[in-house]
Amino acid sequence: MTAGVQTVSNVGRMLNFAIARGSLIFIAMTDEGRGGDPLNMIRLLPKNSILIFRHYTDPSREQLAHKIVRACKRAGVRCLIAGDVGLARKCKSDGVHFPEYQLGRLSVRRFMPTHWITTGAAHTQKSVRRIGALGLAAALLSPVFASKSHPEARALGIWQFAAISHRTRVPVIALGGVSVDRLRRLRLAGAHGIAGISLFSE
Repeated sequence: MTAGVQTVSNVGRMLNFAIARGSLIFIAMTDEGRGGDPLNMIRLLPKNSILIFRHYTDPSREQLAHKIVRACKRAGVRCLIAGDVGLARKCKSDGVHFPEYQLGRLSVRRFMPTHWITTGAAHTQKSVRRIGALGLAAALLSPVFASKSHPEARALGIWQFAAISHRTRVPVIALGGVSVDRLRRLRLAGAHGIAGISLFSE
């Protein structure tokens, strides 16, 4: 791993430790239309896993974010706010997750707390490289398989996912159509973790 990834935040150390002992990072993502109640997702997650709070269009997003962050802290789950550094600061979350379209606007991480967990969404090798160059802790690469969230999107497939994950030093998290019976294949393909919506809610 590059020095930037190793020292960027607490999740850098957490990811490095998990990777060293061969375990996977689990990341659940909330969604207004799918996934059900985020509080139920939190109760199902193992400790030290991560919840990415999205709910972009919820009219009470800020109030709900505060509630979710508090619930995550009680459960020992890390909570990231998607796409909003200001909201992440307000509710004292563990960090922020950047959608792919925001990656081009980022230059350095100096305006964010050093202890924050920072991840980015990627659909291409170029975006994964961008995430690594920015010093973010991990890339969520999708869709690996056909996904209910984006049925029109072309899936990368296990071989292309492996080609990308093995060509970068930033930890790559598999997202999109991930299921329990695919865990071994994803691990062999270089996945350092798995992420999903229905995976952690159904």
